[in-house]
Amino acid sequence: MKIAFIQHSFGFTSGIDTVTYELSKRISKKHDVTIFTFNNEYDSNIGIEIKESSIPFKKNRVFNAVLSPIFIHKIAKIQKSIKKLSLIDI
Repeated sequence: MKIAFIQHSFGFTSGIDTVTYELSKRISKKHDVTIFTFNNEYDSNIGIEIKESSIPFKKNRVFNAVLSPIFIHKIAKIQKSIKKLSLIDI
């Protein structure tokens, strides 16, 4: 099964991101997992594919946390990839 998680940020300081990270690690033992994000702080050598879309101000944590959900329209760029997946969690 091909599974995707869409997170506006994927960093160490967010509880939601940590849960997604841990869940993805476990699921990736039996399934293909891809995480789509605007800002990644995790190591991508854990058996999970992490696709990072560029947005302005991504290195500024305050702006990223507040404004990155506005850029959710960037998801349209990855629509072809999403259509090939079995399960998507936004």
